Amino acid sequence: MTVAAFVERQLRPYDTTQLAAFDLCHDTGAKYYSGWCESNGTCVVSCGVNPGVVYPYTERFAVYHHETYADEPELMVCLAGHEAYHFLCATNQAEPDTELGANVMGVAWLEEWRA
Repeated sequence: MTVAAFVERQLRPYDTTQLAAFDLCHDTGAKYYSGWCESNGTCVVSCGVNPGVVYPYTERFAVYHHETYADEPELMVCLAGHEAYHFLCATNQAEPDTELGANVMGVAWLEEWRA
């Protein structure tokens, strides 16, 4: 399954009528990755991974959690889950809109991707 197909499947239970775009791309300007969710009437989500990242790549979310990604699709799935959470909060489908909540959703998507 592609990352795009996985993201589409993960979003099926939610109302995505306000989602104008969910972009998965390379971002050579980012050190490792970049992501954002912009909302003004409709939402645009963008997830970019620098193709120069060397894997395995380990990210430290907080003192209590580290995640090691085996490859680019794993990093993209986790980033997409993180940004999807911000979209869900922007459209009143999840709360509160925190980085911790977004990280939890990103890691949950990653665990499902790996299963």
